[in-house]
Amino acid sequence: MHPSSRRCHARPVLFLCVLCAPAQGPVVVLVSQACYNGARTMQRSEVSMFAKKAKSTALVLLNNAVRRLVPGETQDKLRALAAEPDFQQSPAYAAFCESLCRDVLLDARRQLAFKSPSHARTLEKLVAHPETLYHESVLSPHGVYTFPLLFGLLFFSLTRRTPSLEDLSVVQQYFDKFLCELAQEA
Repeated sequence: MHPSSRRCHARPVLFLCVLCAPAQGPVVVLVSQACYNGARTMQRSEVSMFAKKAKSTALVLLNNAVRRLVPGETQDKLRALAAEPDFQQSPAYAAFCESLCRDVLLDARRQLAFKSPSHARTLEKLVAHPETLYHESVLSPHGVYTFPLLFGLLFFSLTRRTPSLEDLSVVQQYFDKFLCELAQEA
């Protein structure tokens, strides 16, 4: 007999699961281990997919807001800053980003309110005290909003989970590169 066929005929391991049905009271159900493991795996993959979708949504909201806000006077300021060497380390660039982040947050809030009012309400609560959610390294030295913080606030309002510091550093690198590209656009 082939080893895999022996596995198929093995007795399944059963779990007792108690389901609560309000009208009838608790119901006891036998569930095979394969079904139980499949359900656990599905839940993990669903959470992973949900987190990926939330990351994507948060980035799209921020990206769209920046694209709407940068043309015109803001883009002229960015171009003037980009003309200097190592402009991303200058205090003027930091002030520019802080100002841009405030405007981006307002725009992202409007976009989120249009898509999901409940997520927008959660974001409103988080905006009041962002320091309660994140490590100090995410906040700027003056407590002003940064792109990683905005991403984190949006991600948390969508998932009720805090993104990893690795995700936040990737977001900072992305927006540094994105703003450089916007500064060079004609």
